[in-house]
Amino acid sequence: MIIAKDISKKIGKSVILKDCNLRVKPGCFTAVVGPNGAGKSSLMKILSGEIASYSGSIRINGKNIHHYKSKELSALRAVLPQHTIVNFPFTVEQVIEIGRYAHQTTTATNQKIIEEVLRLTGLTDFKNRLYQTLSGGEKQRVQMARVMTQIHDFSPEPKYLFLDEPTSSLDLAQQQSLLGLAKSLTQKNVGVLAILHDLNLATQFADEMLFLKKGETIAVGKAEVVIKQDIIEETFNHPVRIINDNGQKIIIPDSGIQNKSENLNAITYGHIN
Repeated sequence: MIIAKDISKKIGKSVILKDCNLRVKPGCFTAVVGPNGAGKSSLMKILSGEIASYSGSIRINGKNIHHYKSKELSALRAVLPQHTIVNFPFTVEQVIEIGRYAHQTTTATNQKIIEEVLRLTGLTDFKNRLYQTLSGGEKQRVQMARVMTQIHDFSPEPKYLFLDEPTSSLDLAQQQSLLGLAKSLTQKNVGVLAILHDLNLATQFADEMLFLKKGETIAVGKAEVVIKQDIIEETFNHPVRIINDNGQKIIIPDSGIQNKSENLNAITYGHIN
């Protein structure tokens, strides 16, 4: 388990995070949501070890994060950013193979893992394609395969996958596919932490959720407990409605179109001076 206690971060006088507490549990999909500037990406970078200057403590599988060597940490957790640039003419298989760098396993073992991940991600027929010839959605699927390969291990030690707005450039089907893959990893002793902007995607896939606003925790806990109208409205400063569709909560933002239309009609007919 990853246990983060009292995580705070400042840049100059600006508070990026304040006393944030979070647990990323193996077998659990945790979504972090909040408006732009809430501190979501900063929190993920701190949890993944990318940012070292902060106050508070982080323990991964019982060990302080600062006591891990870089290669040891790479074997425990993988990060999928929003966008990844590959400047070299690598094939899909070669990009995925990069994920095995942190592991001291044989070429035969690595190849077996790569073939399995290619199959799971539906990329077997793409493995000899040049990465640069792929669409944006296909590239993101290759990067997902790379991080899946990175945390593929035969030890019983829990692994972790960090996803930073992974669906921002994907269409509906691609979003479902990628998050479905992430969710399936929770069945293999993996803890998933995903920053998501789409609240309905978060409610569909998340077991637990953290609501952040201006670096502070508004709510954290099981998804079915914290998905509440008052929590969402406080976090995003916007009215919403929540409806239940066969057990699935659907969040509908209030567009205000009706009120705007009424005001426009009033102005048109001289009812507003």
